[in-house]
Amino acid sequence: MADQKCPDCSGELVKVKVFGRGWENPISKLAIDAEFGFYTEDNSERNDFLGMFKANGTVDSYLCSDCGRIFFYGTRLK
Repeated sequence: MADQKCPDCSGELVKVKVFGRGWENPISKLAIDAEFGFYTEDNSERNDFLGMFKANGTVDSYLCSDCGRIFFYGTRLK
């Protein structure tokens, strides 16, 4: 991906991590961060036992250093 350019502005794409932040504990002011790293099919349902989705692939995230657009690229698991 190092040689890829942004299709909007031709800026350099830099690998980044995208994450979600859980609710903040009002006493400790701490929260749990979860990295955005997997994808599943649109119609997938959560596992009845653990409540988790089956991962169908991984996701790499890139940020344009000029315009700030974020790109996601998926790789299907074998």
